[in-house]
This record gives sequence, C-alpha cells and structure tokens, in this order.
Amino acid sequence: MIDKNRLENMREIFNDALESKKQGDILLSSLNISIRKIRKELGMSLREMAGKMGITAAYLSDIELSRRKVSKNVLEKLTKI
Repeated sequence: MIDKNRLENMREIFNDALESKKQGDILLSSLNISIRKIRKELGMSLREMAGKMGITAAYLSDIELSRRKVSKNVLEKLTKI
C-alpha cells in the first residue's frame, strides 16, 4: 500500500491543477513524475503497476513521461494499489 500522506499530497496537486489552468500543466507534470517515483519505490514494473490499476502499461508510461495527463480516475486507481 502507498503511504496515505503521499496519496493525499498527490490528490491536492491534482485538484490544484484542475483549479488553475495556467499552472495546471506544471502541476500535472509534477504528479506524473511522482507516480513514476512511487512505482520505482514499490519495486514494480510498468506492466505490474498498470495491471494492478487496470490500465495498459503504454498508458501508464505516457502518464509518467507527461505525454498524457493524469485523470481523476487513474489517480483513484493508484490509491487502491
């Protein structure tokens, strides 16, 4: 399980990004990097974490590399790992 304080911080970043369109891309990019860091700290591969979240490894990779934005749905799935 991921530390609840870390997840709460990620939720706050996500909500701040949604509220502030001007700064949103910077905040979401920060969140993407945090997801990658958490995955590595958990010792999980992209495929393993994506499987536990119910998304494809390609989609998770795109999120981590900031090619796609993190959705609220994906963030919620992350909390269930």
